[in-house]
Amino acid sequence: MIKFSSWLDERYQHDVDARNKKVEQFCLEHFSNLAKIQIVDVGSGTGSNFINLSEKFKQNQQWTFLEQDEGLISHSLERIKKKLASRGYIITQQNNNLIFQKGSQRITIQTINGSLLDIDKLINLTNTNLITASAIFDLFSIEQFKIFSEQVHRERVSVLSTLNYTGMHFEPALDADKQFIDLYNAHMKRKQSFGVGMGSDCYDVMNSYYEANKIATVNGNSTWDLDKNAQSMHTFLLTFMEESIAELSNCPSGLKRWVQEKREASALGTLKIVVEHGDTFTYY
Repeated sequence: MIKFSSWLDERYQHDVDARNKKVEQFCLEHFSNLAKIQIVDVGSGTGSNFINLSEKFKQNQQWTFLEQDEGLISHSLERIKKKLASRGYIITQQNNNLIFQKGSQRITIQTINGSLLDIDKLINLTNTNLITASAIFDLFSIEQFKIFSEQVHRERVSVLSTLNYTGMHFEPALDADKQFIDLYNAHMKRKQSFGVGMGSDCYDVMNSYYEANKIATVNGNSTWDLDKNAQSMHTFLLTFMEESIAELSNCPSGLKRWVQEKREASALGTLKIVVEHGDTFTYY
């Protein structure tokens, strides 16, 4: 099994490179007149949304991390302290808040251990300007996404949701690729205790919901182009695929051979994995 925090750390720079610049810039400009912005990062993981956006918002910032995994919360705070110290911030702590100060800019982080499905109980949404969510909603069922969205949009809070998975392919392609990609996508959409995950349908489902509810959006693609310089990402993704497909009752006998061929191509520097995502910013 892969340590999840290692995967999140490894993918960070690829996420930054892939994020849709038009969508991100629109979000930054939308809030540019605020002297202070209140942001809630749901499923905050290892703090990647904060690390990416905190240096781009120029005003004072109050961040709240909402994360179910206490281990990831601890990991993210240590990672952030190192990152912002390298940017010249002075770091202090008051009660449960981390405070970062550089010049006249002040950035504060508080953390809440809980589920984003309970966001209306855990967070004062009336005072929240922006919710950020990265690579989260493809894991949700449609019902869960609607519950979350109804809570958030009732209070007219903007949402920047990035890196919502829509599909993938390999270069060069093999005849068997489609079969195994389809199985990997089917694993994401398998029935679970909470329902059926949206998987690669999430981006379309989300934007259909926004359109039906007349919520303004800016959208754009955010694609990973993982070539020979991203062999660690190849290793992670192929392991995820192998472990996921093996859990299916219709797992084909050729799985291990197919994965091994991909690993050999990666080692030779001839493999490219293209993973498609979509970014969306909702605003009022």
